[in-house]
Amino acid sequence: MALLISLTLLCCVPTGLFNLAPYEEELWVPYKEVDGAPVTLDLYLPRWADGPHPVVLFVHGGAWRFLSKRDYRDYCKRLAFRGVAAATVEFRRNPTVDVGDQVDDVKDAIRWVRAHAEEYDIDPDRIGIFGSSSGAHLVSLAVMASDDEWRDGEPQEVSSAVQAAVYVYGMYDMTMDTSDLYKAVIGIFAGLGPDADIEELHLYSSINYVDGSEPPTLIVHGKADVICPEEQAKDLVAALDEVGVPVDYMPVAGQNHGFLQYKPFLRRLVFSKAARFFDEHL
Repeated sequence: MALLISLTLLCCVPTGLFNLAPYEEELWVPYKEVDGAPVTLDLYLPRWADGPHPVVLFVHGGAWRFLSKRDYRDYCKRLAFRGVAAATVEFRRNPTVDVGDQVDDVKDAIRWVRAHAEEYDIDPDRIGIFGSSSGAHLVSLAVMASDDEWRDGEPQEVSSAVQAAVYVYGMYDMTMDTSDLYKAVIGIFAGLGPDADIEELHLYSSINYVDGSEPPTLIVHGKADVICPEEQAKDLVAALDEVGVPVDYMPVAGQNHGFLQYKPFLRRLVFSKAARFFDEHL
């Protein structure tokens, strides 16, 4: 009888009282609308830490068209536990759009978070961003190509600038190979078509935008990467270092492309490194 009474009382208590997670989730939040369709992000907000909180946005990889924004939920939850707000960003997919449109999406996601900072108890001056693989390519372009030099350079009411950036096994120079086969393959995956030319690939190479205005940067790359050779990372590290941007390089010995997807230990290790980096710079 006592057990029955206890269970009855338990069922009468609001469920929310037992939600002891250190974060709140707001999923599928629209940050823009294109042709009547929402483009969304997922928010993870610290529950117990005092704000305003720094925030980190995550952009997944997948050859510009695969995987999903759910890929970095674990990172977001762990950051929220540390008192840092986080968001995983959806972007429109190739082949219906090209990489330029996807960079626009990333920039718009940053602007949306900054514009809604007060609503979510976020500090608009402490925004970080993290991208892996093709996501690192998109993020690096969104960060290094400033609003006034990206595409038409149209004035924006809200800035897409960030205060810290992490790139993991990304491509930063799309002109590393000038063969017709390479241009066709990369053009197809990037939504530029099989006839993409060097000028177009140059435009979408973030290394060409380095000018010293970039935020502190952490670059992680596998030394055995055959998809995006380590030279991609080393060249960007050198370019940033040359213009005085604080840059930290974490080479990962013996690792090929995409190791965050299938190496749990390295996934945890990179999170720890990135979390300390954001703690220092946000």
